[in-house]
Amino acid sequence: MVQDWSSSATFAWTPGTLNSYTVEVWSRSAGNTVDAYEGYKDIAYTVTAPPPLTFSATTADKASPQAAGTTITFTANASGGTAPYQYKWWLKSGSTWTMVQDWSSSATFAWTPGTANSYTVEVWGRSAGNNADTYEAYRDLAFTVQ
Repeated sequence: MVQDWSSSATFAWTPGTLNSYTVEVWSRSAGNTVDAYEGYKDIAYTVTAPPPLTFSATTADKASPQAAGTTITFTANASGGTAPYQYKWWLKSGSTWTMVQDWSSSATFAWTPGTANSYTVEVWGRSAGNNADTYEAYRDLAFTVQ
């Protein structure tokens, strides 16, 4: 039993495990104090995992290429997984990767490059409750600075 007799016709439940369940409700008439149903209904309910986190796109507010000294804002579009998401941003110059924004709830990253080069901006994403320092999904975007 998860809820004793009550006049409430609703029941709030937060399942903690992926599984198939049967939720059963008993009903009895007003004034009836016998601990037995007059009527009941079973409802099958399955709790499944959400689809994996993915990025549909990572976009820049300005087209590549841009001049050095121009601020460019990148935005990640995540779906699946479990919101709210966390993001970690990386920048690759040549063969060197540098973390430029640690895990945060911000789906945007503003960058003002100081040097002309071909770069890769990478965003990592993870679901709520995931504290592992790695991605569930990532997305790269090439960007040139002149």
